[in-house]
Amino acid sequence: MKTVLVFLICGLSLCIIDKQNLNKTKHVECYYKSEINSPILIHDAVDGKIIDSLTLKSAMKESNRFEILESEYGWFKLKPYSVEQRNFDNFWVKSNGFFFKAKSIKEDVWMYLYDLPTKQSNRIHRLDNHQEVEVTEVSTLWVKVKFKIGNKRVEGWLPHENY
Repeated sequence: MKTVLVFLICGLSLCIIDKQNLNKTKHVECYYKSEINSPILIHDAVDGKIIDSLTLKSAMKESNRFEILESEYGWFKLKPYSVEQRNFDNFWVKSNGFFFKAKSIKEDVWMYLYDLPTKQSNRIHRLDNHQEVEVTEVSTLWVKVKFKIGNKRVEGWLPHENY
């Protein structure tokens, strides 16, 4: 009876831990492309007033790296990596110009884009490892991305293990 009770308590504890981990959002690390040549306008809220702007130096430098904390209706809530920009912590910007390089969890494992943020949806494209993609939306453990191949525009959802 004690053994059964111990297994029951351990099993219940694992279920609670798994549910807590499931509710955590993996934040997306990205960079702003300096080739865009326009400052990032910082807003106090989604569709809020402009409170400041941020001009960046060159692509892929520490000052251009951000963490996307939230995504709402074409807006990102960002947290900068650079220490100099900490006074801009957790600010809202329009979701244009933020990129990352998709990476496979293993070299011999393919990465796929899906038409919806679930692996039960249709695979719509196979990505190359380290392919640069623009982030358009973030949803729990998925990120919506877009990129071009020749004249063809590709857009879809990438699972969290690839960003």
